[in-house]
Amino acid sequence: MNAIPECVASALDPSQSFRVKLTFADLIVIVRGSATLTEMQKRDLISDLETAARMLGLPPSGVPCDVVWLAQHLFRKSAAAFGKSNYRFRNILSSVRKALRLVGLHQPRRCGESDLTPEWIELLDAATFQPQRAGLRRLFRHCAIRGLPRSALTDPVFHAFLDEEGATRLSASTTRRGAAVARAYNRVIASSPRFSDCQPLQAPRRRQPYTFSLERVPGIQAEEAVFKEWLSPSQGKSLFKAKGSKRRARPATVKARCFSVRQMVAALVHMGHDPAAITSFAYLVEHASDILDFFDARARAKLPEEEREEAEIVGGQLAVIAETLFIIGAHFLGVTGEAPEQLRAMRKLAQPRRKVGLTGKVRERLLRLIQPYNRSRLLLLPEEVEKAARKADRTDTAMARRFMLAVAIQVLLVCPLRMKNLAGLRLDQHLQRLGPGGRWITHIVIAGTKMKGHADLEWPVPPAAAKLLDTWIRVWRPLMAGETGGNAYLFPAFGKADSKSQNALAEGIKKLIRREIDLEVHPHLMRHFAAWRHLNRHPGQYEIVRRALGHASVETTIAVYCGLEAENAARLFHGGLEDDTTEARRFVRAKQRGKTAPRRR
Repeated sequence: MNAIPECVASALDPSQSFRVKLTFADLIVIVRGSATLTEMQKRDLISDLETAARMLGLPPSGVPCDVVWLAQHLFRKSAAAFGKSNYRFRNILSSVRKALRLVGLHQPRRCGESDLTPEWIELLDAATFQPQRAGLRRLFRHCAIRGLPRSALTDPVFHAFLDEEGATRLSASTTRRGAAVARAYNRVIASSPRFSDCQPLQAPRRRQPYTFSLERVPGIQAEEAVFKEWLSPSQGKSLFKAKGSKRRARPATVKARCFSVRQMVAALVHMGHDPAAITSFAYLVEHASDILDFFDARARAKLPEEEREEAEIVGGQLAVIAETLFIIGAHFLGVTGEAPEQLRAMRKLAQPRRKVGLTGKVRERLLRLIQPYNRSRLLLLPEEVEKAARKADRTDTAMARRFMLAVAIQVLLVCPLRMKNLAGLRLDQHLQRLGPGGRWITHIVIAGTKMKGHADLEWPVPPAAAKLLDTWIRVWRPLMAGETGGNAYLFPAFGKADSKSQNALAEGIKKLIRREIDLEVHPHLMRHFAAWRHLNRHPGQYEIVRRALGHASVETTIAVYCGLEAENAARLFHGGLEDDTTEARRFVRAKQRGKTAPRRR
């Protein structure tokens, strides 16, 4: 009755462990029969394996013991979305890894550097940024175990290491690990001439490109240059003398439109068109339906098979391509007849329906955040990090990074900026010291040309936030800026004369909040939180919220945030109901006693 199935028994043989398709049901049987685990350990492992299966919506027999499959499905949602705390989620993952190790399907736990040779230890010691050492240590251990000197670490060896990591290590960062480790390694070997025997590494592409250079289609390449100039006339040329003059497009917009042209050409080639026939933008407009069909099919192919047929593909890449086709046909080429209306109809079909208010996921995250304990933790998070930093070593790069993210959160609490403006803050332009002596930062000042709503921002900074900024700039920022001199950005990129990228800063903020207070909070949610905080205290004051968020019109603010103060309004309503009920009791009692009832208000 309790016999181990044949497939499970064969899995106990290490030589067979990678050939047998096991499931969590098989793993539970193995755990029960293990002679190395205590009864408590068996109970905890089985409980966590069953919990992991429920999180995935499958019975244990339907969950494969495949590290790649598990990584794709366990990390596709946050711990909160699975209904678990971060602490509980980490414990479940730890149990899954431990159970997989029993059958040789997961890397064993290795700590320290005892299995590294001296030359690899020398290379690891040169990595000054602590968070990057773990990835480098695993790479160096992979080479040391195989007896490879550091001069033999080449791209093929690196790619083999990444393949092994992905297949035998359950981690959320599987897809990003290659690029991060390669960057860290290249930075280390460039830091000293002692490592001149080492070769730079290139991580494999995470995506297979489908576009190609426009050199294959010379006609399109020549017309693209004209289109680029039309979008944004060269500096020095008048914008006002030209017929049909218009505002010069931003560089990012020009880059996006030109890349869309490359995407259109590639789509037609993949749809079977002869590259030699694609000679002009007019050809793109003429075959617009083929282009959009390609991107519609490409988006559907990424969905689960059962959802592909009924899914509505709108927005995203498809909408950008449709918009660019309309701009090219209706405005750049000036096509006539039915073509402009057809392009306009295609653009409308590709655009998502305009939603009023917050989307479901954002609203759910905001509702979690505004719970009294959760919001209190977030409001106090920068202060708690500052207290921890007072006791830390002033050369601790991990603490410097944590302090930087705490400062970013504090700035968002004080002044709810968009990520582009937050990442682009400069000490010499935007942080003004207008008080006596110029000691403290008193205002954040950003020109309207840098703001989405084109309105100048002049925002006072309260004393507590100014003190936190001063500590960051004096003590911790030099550590994060590295050896690069003259970097004026508030959040500098390490070793570069540039700011930290928007994506890197946003991901850092999300991870810090997730780790410290167990919530999913993306930076833009801080703007919604700011709106809720004010409307909760001052229902109906949408104009103040509009000014704080930089909206162009108060109608936008009302459309998005109308109803956020409903909780406070409900409390006032319930308070009135309680007052009326109390007065009603007095009135009824007086009437029953034959006394004159008190006059109702």
